[in-house]
Amino acid sequence: MLIGGEDGRTCFFDIQNHRSCFSLDARSDFISSAAFSHSNKLVCIGAYDKALKVHNIHKHTVIADVDLSDTPEDVLFSDDDDYILGITRDRKVFSYSLLDNSLIYANIILGEWPTSIVKIGRNHILVGTKGDILYIFHLNDLSLTRRFKVDNYGVKTLKIHEEILYIHTSLHNYHLNLNPNNFN
Repeated sequence: MLIGGEDGRTCFFDIQNHRSCFSLDARSDFISSAAFSHSNKLVCIGAYDKALKVHNIHKHTVIADVDLSDTPEDVLFSDDDDYILGITRDRKVFSYSLLDNSLIYANIILGEWPTSIVKIGRNHILVGTKGDILYIFHLNDLSLTRRFKVDNYGVKTLKIHEEILYIHTSLHNYHLNLNPNNFN
């Protein structure tokens, strides 16, 4: 398990043995987001210092240090672990290529503060916000594909399991049947 704190520290905790395994270099501000790569070899950690750091867990090295426009709210790795997708507090969607060391932002600025990002299908991501709008972006160029309203304000988390989208809002949880193939 990965634990990030208000003191800027991040450490790995062994749940079975109930002890800390190792820590990463401390950041200058609160930890805001974290994601493991699909291979479990990399971890991406965002902080209030408006930056991402990508660590190779096995080699204990930082392989990328990326300055962003604002605090990264949520991040995820692509299926092949070649790039990172994320959202920032200043309402932007971004993609960072580990191979090219390049950062791009979507052309649209979201209408509300983004809170959660999840991959749907092979080619799209879904972004939840503190408002009542969800946004779908195409992975290749971060173009806005679709937006739609949900019943309540304040999406906290989005998860997909067996073609069902689970939405946790500030008022309650609900789910929508979602066929990811519709977005490919």
